[in-house]
Amino acid sequence: MIFLALLSTLLTIGLGIILLIWLVERISNHLRPRLRARTHDRPAEEVTWKANRFARRELEERIARMIESGSTLDVQPPGLTLLSHRNIH
Repeated sequence: MIFLALLSTLLTIGLGIILLIWLVERISNHLRPRLRARTHDRPAEEVTWKANRFARRELEERIARMIESGSTLDVQPPGLTLLSHRNIH
């Protein structure tokens, strides 16, 4: 009987830790900034990236340099994950 109570307690603690880790990951995922860029040249494009970290200013500067260089926007610069890319007509 004591073994069953100990097992139940350990299982509860383990599941609580797993739930806490999952909750922290979900909150972190939702707090990371989403960065959008829209070009007006032909072809006009709209792109949305999600930051893999919280260094927003550095990532904004990296996106601006990429757009200024004239390269296509459907790439994933380091530190960003491409969420959507569409041509605007």
